[in-house]
Amino acid sequence: MNHSDKFIDLINKAAGGGSVAQIFNDFLKMAATSLATFDKSDLEVWQKREQIFQDTVKHYDAEKQQLFVEMLAELGLALVETRYRDVLGESFQKLELNDRKNGQVFTPHHIGNLMGELSMDKETMQAEIAKNGYVSIVEPCCGSGAIILGALNMLEQYGINPCYQSCVTAYDLDQRCIQMVYIQLSLYGIPAVVLEKDAITQKVWSPPFYTVQFKKNRPLTVTKKGKKFYHAK
Repeated sequence: MNHSDKFIDLINKAAGGGSVAQIFNDFLKMAATSLATFDKSDLEVWQKREQIFQDTVKHYDAEKQQLFVEMLAELGLALVETRYRDVLGESFQKLELNDRKNGQVFTPHHIGNLMGELSMDKETMQAEIAKNGYVSIVEPCCGSGAIILGALNMLEQYGINPCYQSCVTAYDLDQRCIQMVYIQLSLYGIPAVVLEKDAITQKVWSPPFYTVQFKKNRPLTVTKKGKKFYHAK
């Protein structure tokens, strides 16, 4: 059994015949807020995320809390098995959590890779690195991140190291999508900022999630000093 399957098995085990969707959603919430705790640049945001984690984890006993730890470990190992693969999106589909009524389907791995191949060419990417030091990738409707990961896969094939020579900006209106993309890009070591943002109105609805690599390698900001940039719902 591969690590992706073990990850799904742990979710089903934690659900114990109950709501698989609740377990999956709570895993995303706790994993994302845990990975974001390194960033204390805004203590108010840090405290709110810490509270979200505490409010979520308290609903589970010690045995189930351990299952969530194992889920994160298996996810990390699954991401290593195949570089730049959307394991969370695929798991979401396999668990049949997608909204079929509204036609919610995440992009398959091979389509994400094809999009990366069609939209990026080696000469252009090398020219951008020569000019800026990195390739900028922007995805305004990121879903679970398959197209972003396809682009990163293409960069690697060109001999470009995505962990040091790329910078991703991803946004979506679905919080689960934000969390999935943030978790996977964090574990892959990609400089990225992920936002709950409306691609049409350009409104940002909550504080951004930064990966460690973004904070370390990219002295950029999406806020104005001393001023909140996001809109309360």
